Amino acid sequence: MRLRFAMSASLLAALAVAAVPGVASAVPHHNRGLTINVFPNPILAGESVVIYGQLNHAPVSGETIVLYHHIAGSHTGFTKVGQTTTGPTGTYEFSRPDGVVMTNRSWFVRDAGHPGVHSRTVNERV
Repeated sequence: MRLRFAMSASLLAALAVAAVPGVASAVPHHNRGLTINVFPNPILAGESVVIYGQLNHAPVSGETIVLYHHIAGSHTGFTKVGQTTTGPTGTYEFSRPDGVVMTNRSWFVRDAGHPGVHSRTVNERV
């Protein structure tokens, strides 16, 4: 009886080890194709904010970058708040003027021409 249990446990362990690499490869990889930074962070309510970064995925010049935000506590997802075009070196910038950012929020950007290219999410503290 113990031998059957040991054999079954060994077989189950071998199958689990064989399945793990398949599961790990199905996990999406972190995307480093687009950087994002926010300055200043944190801010006082109503201060202006600059969101900027660089596209690291060819082509870099003239690509449309879309900015999304999520307002903390809103119980909604991310919404589009603007778009701009990258410069010759792939850099982009968004300015949020005084009086716009009044609460904590999260930001991320996406390359409109390549939907799989996106930035990490940055949390802005107010």
